[in-house]
Amino acid sequence: MAIQSKMTIKVQLAGLRPLMFDRYAGDNNTQLPVMEKMYLNQAMGLEMPALNILSLLVAENTKSVCRQFFGKNGKTIALGISSFTSISPFEIPICDDDGPIRFTGFGGQINTHKAVARVKGGIPNPKERPVLSLP
Repeated sequence: MAIQSKMTIKVQLAGLRPLMFDRYAGDNNTQLPVMEKMYLNQAMGLEMPALNILSLLVAENTKSVCRQFFGKNGKTIALGISSFTSISPFEIPICDDDGPIRFTGFGGQINTHKAVARVKGGIPNPKERPVLSLP
């Protein structure tokens, strides 16, 4: 007979750097308007999908936390974590000391960042992304 246990851990993430959004449109050819690169709920509140945080921790096809910390063993550790970890709520509200942060326009707490990356072959790739300032 197997013993099952469930543990709930409540965490609060605090930023060390401004939060830059770049929501994936679903294919590499679609260019989203800057405002649509954020994750917003119906009340225009900023959110972070729980899947993005889980991917940061355990993704198999990118430099996840497990891969960075544990090298070749990271894949096995990531599989264990992803098998036994659930993050909720599914859409995590982004808050400051006054509560959920709402998008009311650019300027102030939410601005845009413009940069040009050079991809393979020196081809310029201009990007414009929304950024949530700290604190």
